[in-house]
Amino acid sequence: PYEPAADPAAAVVVGKARFTVLTPRLLRLEYSETGTFEDRPTLAFVNRKQPVPEFTWSAVAGTLTTAALRLHYAGGAFSAQSLWVTPAPGAKRTAFAGWRFGMTSDADPGNLRGTIRTLDRTANISLDCNHLTSDRHCAWGVVSQSGWSLVNETGVPCLGADDWWADAEGSMLRNIDTHDLYLFAHGHDYPAALHDLQAVGGKVPLLPRRNLGVWFTRWYDYDAADVRRLVGEFERRALPLDVLVLDMNWHTKDAWTGYSFDKTLFPDPAEALGWLR
Repeated sequence: PYEPAADPAAAVVVGKARFTVLTPRLLRLEYSETGTFEDRPTLAFVNRKQPVPEFTWSAVAGTLTTAALRLHYAGGAFSAQSLWVTPAPGAKRTAFAGWRFGMTSDADPGNLRGTIRTLDRTANISLDCNHLTSDRHCAWGVVSQSGWSLVNETGVPCLGADDWWADAEGSMLRNIDTHDLYLFAHGHDYPAALHDLQAVGGKVPLLPRRNLGVWFTRWYDYDAADVRRLVGEFERRALPLDVLVLDMNWHTKDAWTGYSFDKTLFPDPAEALGWLR
């Protein structure tokens, strides 16, 4: 099981700020106007309890130092003048030259971004998030040619005891921190950045072998008989078929739900699915 709360020995609390050393090159930077900090998991970070790395904290200098990084905090609200991170003195030289509060991955031209959320209703569109507008829901990667990346969890939904992001009334379980930032400062050691991400974000399950095979899907009002004919065509032509996706028209049309079949298309859903298996 995952443990969302970090080991207290990995954290330093200074007034309304909390700094957590998740790994020598991954820091969590929190500021809370209430002085209460967020320990619940989010969709991105579920396993913050990691082995505590070696680090030192100097209250006089306001510096937290790991084997790779030195965090500088002048106190008060986070700003470019009060919070910044540099390479640690004597640390091996990397592509990470430094970071200050206010520097974000969405404004970093070196960030090796993800891709867009969907290709629905698009024509010949670039998949490069550097050239797309925010409504495409691009995700910022945890690796960058600039040597650092920032994941901003401020205001995101948190997961409750039942791993759901809303309470019984449907209200979002919002992150209570004023600022909740994760600084990945791995330079160009991209495998290490991804390793740290899976450590705190959760392991990525291996895809079933069938998912790497042949898929068929079409947005169409297939009924149970159509499905049999379709599979029969693959068999007749000696073509492999590993995954059959019925898209969405098998649902009821007047009230979209998770598992309500349109009985005019699939009068006996259990029988149709049983035949497919």
